[in-house]
Amino acid sequence: MGTSDAVGVGLSVWADMDDEHAVHAFPVPPSAVVQTSPPRKKFHAYWFLDEPTPDLQLLLRINRAIPNADPNAIDKARVLRAPGYSNMKYNSGPVAKLVRLEADLRYSMEALATAFPPREATPPRHSRAHDDAVPSWLGLVFDALTDFLERGGYRPRSQGQTGGVMSLCPLHRDTNRSLSMHPIRGYHCFGCKAGGRLTDLAHQLDVRVGQ
Repeated sequence: MGTSDAVGVGLSVWADMDDEHAVHAFPVPPSAVVQTSPPRKKFHAYWFLDEPTPDLQLLLRINRAIPNADPNAIDKARVLRAPGYSNMKYNSGPVAKLVRLEADLRYSMEALATAFPPREATPPRHSRAHDDAVPSWLGLVFDALTDFLERGGYRPRSQGQTGGVMSLCPLHRDTNRSLSMHPIRGYHCFGCKAGGRLTDLAHQLDVRVGQ
């Protein structure tokens, strides 16, 4: 009892993460999202399966690919906090709440495996340096942002072996390629001083993977 051996089949796969913007930038939208400890930005995302499956190895891939996801939240027997239940790790006892539910949104394991490719399967793009430390999902966000900059005429330029790009900044009127963007270090604009994670920038620009 209480171990993965006691679990017959699974009806969903999930990710446990501390990144609000990643919730809005998945390659395929989750069927449900639970904010586990409001107002803290801690979330569980669920992708409902179109049929039960005993093989949930995809959990490892998804939780390794998503920025700030817990790579240990992958055992089939894990009990996740449901909406309406308090998180007693905090003195305030925040109550988990459901922030998204599309009960009819279901995926095959094959579709999810395609949406979340293994790290080694991420194709090289934009001549960026591929470091094993770059999660495949974060590389996809970087590529989507670079595509957005190219389409918008912001003239991103590869920084060669550094793995990053310099570009005109879409957040202000820029003529000097002030925006520095890197798949691990995130972004920083030397003009408007904006900076942060790539998922933050993707959220600001309404950039989604696969657009």
